[in-house]
Amino acid sequence: MTKTLEVTTRDRLLDAAMKLFARHGVAGTSVGQIETEAGMAARSGALYKYFESKGSLLAAGLERHLVTIDDLRDQLATRQLGDVRVEAALLGQWLLQEMNAERDITHIIEREGSDHLELRAKMREGISERGYRIASDFVERWRGDIPSTDRDAFAVVAVGALINFRRSDWTFGAPPLNLTDSQVLRAWVEICVAFLVSEA
Repeated sequence: MTKTLEVTTRDRLLDAAMKLFARHGVAGTSVGQIETEAGMAARSGALYKYFESKGSLLAAGLERHLVTIDDLRDQLATRQLGDVRVEAALLGQWLLQEMNAERDITHIIEREGSDHLELRAKMREGISERGYRIASDFVERWRGDIPSTDRDAFAVVAVGALINFRRSDWTFGAPPLNLTDSQVLRAWVEICVAFLVSEA
């Protein structure tokens, strides 16, 4: 029972901190603000029961997200359905959902990455590069006949299109041309299918 409460409290602190760090920066966010946002008394010392500092809290937030990506990647890998269109749709949906989950972390790294070089490198390898590799592995399953650099290049272009779509919404408050996720995903799947089923 106590362990469950500890995990819940720790996650509340992580959720609160990542939201506030994205909005105000690490330096611009106080420990008291994090505790208040997590539903605790400000400056009560609750944060220090779980984390040594705001820096360790930021690192834990990134680590937690990396574990989530691993879990989702494994689920995606086991859902090979033998239909390129269905698998492309699942991959595209996962990528857009992943972007939603990464919004706060992305804002933090963009804002303060130069002050947290180790975390920035970890995010690049564990989130950005991993997403491209997942897409490249998907391409390889269907087009193992083409050079790996071509598979990687297509993965970067395809994933980049969805990243641009999602980030445009973040930046401007509306998606490009007011398109919905499902409308863009339909077009994205067709582009993937055209490439993946074409003759070598």
